[in-house]
Amino acid sequence: MTDYLYTSGGFPASPSSGDSLVINGLFYDWTGTAWKVRSTVSNRVEFIATANQATKTGLTYFVGSIDCYINGAKMLLGTDFTATDGTSVTFTPALDLDDEVQLIMGVSASAGGSTASNTSTLDLVLASNIAAKKAAIINSDGKIDGISQVVGAAGTLLTGTQYSNTSGYSASGYNYRAAVDPFNSNRFALVGSDSTPNICVGLVAADDSVTFGAAATSQSPTSTTGHHDIVWDPVNENILWVRSGASSSSIHRYSVSGTTLTVLGRVGSTQGNSEWGTLDVHPTISNRFIITKKNLRTIEYCRLDTNTTYTVLSSTLIGAKSSHTHIAKFFPDDGSKILMLYARSSGGTHSKIATINADNSLSLTSNAIGDNQLGTLSDSANFKGKGFAWEPNGDSSTGYRFALMANGLVGASPATNADLIVGTVTNVGAGTITLGTPVDWGGVSIEGGTALTSLLDSEFTSNLAFSPHNKTDLWVGTNYFGKVTLSGNEITLPTAFNDLVSHTLSSGSWDLIINLGSSGKFLSLMRGTTKAIVNYHERATVSTLDATKIIGIVNTAGVTDDTRPVQYAGTATGFSGLTTGSTHYVQGDGSITATNVGISATTVASVPIGIAIDETTLLIKFNNHGN
Repeated sequence: MTDYLYTSGGFPASPSSGDSLVINGLFYDWTGTAWKVRSTVSNRVEFIATANQATKTGLTYFVGSIDCYINGAKMLLGTDFTATDGTSVTFTPALDLDDEVQLIMGVSASAGGSTASNTSTLDLVLASNIAAKKAAIINSDGKIDGISQVVGAAGTLLTGTQYSNTSGYSASGYNYRAAVDPFNSNRFALVGSDSTPNICVGLVAADDSVTFGAAATSQSPTSTTGHHDIVWDPVNENILWVRSGASSSSIHRYSVSGTTLTVLGRVGSTQGNSEWGTLDVHPTISNRFIITKKNLRTIEYCRLDTNTTYTVLSSTLIGAKSSHTHIAKFFPDDGSKILMLYARSSGGTHSKIATINADNSLSLTSNAIGDNQLGTLSDSANFKGKGFAWEPNGDSSTGYRFALMANGLVGASPATNADLIVGTVTNVGAGTITLGTPVDWGGVSIEGGTALTSLLDSEFTSNLAFSPHNKTDLWVGTNYFGKVTLSGNEITLPTAFNDLVSHTLSSGSWDLIINLGSSGKFLSLMRGTTKAIVNYHERATVSTLDATKIIGIVNTAGVTDDTRPVQYAGTATGFSGLTTGSTHYVQGDGSITATNVGISATTVASVPIGIAIDETTLLIKFNNHGN
């Protein structure tokens, strides 16, 4: 088969069947007896040039039937560009960066009335790997990204397998704390009991089974007036700090290998029977820690010197009402400030932010949480039953949320019941604290079950877990498990039984809960036996699909920094399995199907992109380009 271009020399002398002839832009085909005009359509391709781009490939056209416009000006065939092979064009000279090029090409119209390929494309750089026949979005750099998603899942609560604590751990009292290893979100540690404390380490496997190591019992006795605290070292891997004691107080540090605990040493209070309170370890400076002095109502900022000695860098009066009335925790991302929560000696519950100065002294700011019945309660009823948790993935430069459970935050709350509040801190300037409205958690009753029946003086427990997947879910563990709904710092209590699940399983109380880092899992532990169940926070499907940023379809696969033509209009071919006559949609993973998906826990809303002409051809039509 030969293609001829008519010249003044006349018609071809001996054409063969299938040969073609171009005369003044019209195409003729030799039928064997005569030249017959060919039915053609125009195919338009538009693109933005890269620097020094000399060719454009991947085209289809009849040689001699092509016009080229650069930045609106028509180019001369044979001088400004050449087009001789029906699939590519060469530009002379090479194009400049961001030249706007339009090619109008003659192609054959398919017989029988079917639609010819009519495409509009832009050559763009890939910001990530992308497969062929996938929809793409444009980013702020002018590059294109594939569309990706993380599929969501419904949450679970106490529906998994119960795993017994085989460590020999025994705790029948009411002082329980748990902590998750910041270097391994599948490893956790427990401390509990109202006498000689038990400490053990557990591991969560990929199948959510839980195993425990042997228990250690080298801590100071706590009795009913003391409490525990337990912290993994956030700077030095495999180090665990445990504080315990009542009339005598100590901090033991352990080296942890797997689930095996080895005592490194003990440091004790330098001021006798001062009943150390809450413990925290600096998140960025090695061996710096804070400890509250319960009876003295102070906070000490300290440096660990050896496994058995430490230095108090500064001691600051908190102003708390009694020996049970304060919590102190470093801001968890940078440790530049300390959040303190306490019942004030003059009444009301307050918070303070302490800034750590260059000389290691502390500068304090104050903010009221509640101003209620604390002023008239006895010391033993103040600020007890304390639970505290930071929200995962916070940022104290913009806002880090925390949750606090304690009695006396709501005026109507009896002294034996717990109240709940959520607040936000920042490290801006001297630090800021904003607080939501406290709620009476102890007053929640679901089908005759009370959320919390009583509190004990020195209880400091792990019973609060924010969801790492959203800003709305906070789980609370007491007599009942409850998931409260958050709007900023404001709390909406559950109102139906399906929102507040009884957790009295196997004759035990499952009120100890803790997030396994930001993994989306959280652990439930039975009081006393500390059996374990792994739960899941509800996770919504997250996709980069954005209807306002869809730019078209990438017909050829590529990798990061490749340049690929992105088709934004016309007919796209090369698909398989399309549903003829049906609208097709971009799904959350970038695939294109005939299914119109709505929003659910596992899906995002799909976006229409075109109509299938046949099983392999899609006529692109989507609104953000006015097609």
